[in-house]
Amino acid sequence: MSWSTNDELAGPMRSPTAITTALVRTEGRWICVNQIELARHRLLGADGVPGLLSAGWEIFELVIAVAAASADQSADMYPAFTFARGSAVSGRNAIAFAPSMPACYAPSGTPEPVTGDVYQVADAVAGLASALSARLRDAAGHAADAGDGAACEAAAGHADQISELLARGV
Repeated sequence: MSWSTNDELAGPMRSPTAITTALVRTEGRWICVNQIELARHRLLGADGVPGLLSAGWEIFELVIAVAAASADQSADMYPAFTFARGSAVSGRNAIAFAPSMPACYAPSGTPEPVTGDVYQVADAVAGLASALSARLRDAAGHAADAGDGAACEAAAGHADQISELLARGV
């Protein structure tokens, strides 16, 4: 875990958008981590196309789990979460066939049940998907392998769909 201070980690946890949590052992003690913030941190720290593809895979897996858990919490958000889940599956599949995708990649696990307001959850996921799209589009433009570029571009389109479906006011 590479958070530089406990205050940095505690900040997002006080936010009402805290949706899924995981226990992480750092500096000899267990702390609670917002998985969306953790995924964003991994995304921003991803180095090179293989690192970005791994981070993208984790984010799409997280969106799949969060959307499945959130869809039944609000009748008006059910379609958005259901379609976002489908887009996350498609984005994950696009990444899976990228030539630079690490061979034995396995997702980090299933997130805990969703907590918090369903609309805040949707906004947090939309923001994460938007950040993922930006990173994937940038990588697509700089990818040395055409297959990686195509996979990043396709996955970015699915991330955009997730963001559009879940962002409020759209």
